[in-house]
Amino acid sequence: MGDCLQALQADPKFCKAYNRMSKCYIHQGNLYEASVALQKSCALEPGNPVNKKDQKFLADLKITESLVKKAIDAGNFDKAVTSLSNLLESCTHSVDHHCQKIECMLKAYQFDEANKFSA
Repeated sequence: MGDCLQALQADPKFCKAYNRMSKCYIHQGNLYEASVALQKSCALEPGNPVNKKDQKFLADLKITESLVKKAIDAGNFDKAVTSLSNLLESCTHSVDHHCQKIECMLKAYQFDEANKFSA
């Protein structure tokens, strides 16, 4: 993230820095900020095929995140755990999503799995 910020200080129109910043935000689980950064990248280079691919990927992650919320709201914690597992494949450094998965595991009575996952 620091490299992206430095690159943008040197050149605020450096499309690739915004794109990479969006990927950093995805790893952190911050899909809103990832979307903002990716929108800036797309505004600078609307025809960039990497941006288009990343927009689709981010949209899929947002759908998965909405499935997590719907499953939790419905009390379907097993399904929430599955969706969170899928989300964490990309949001590898998301403390919030890791904690949410552990909480859902516990609510789904997956005590051993929660213990292993949290270790």
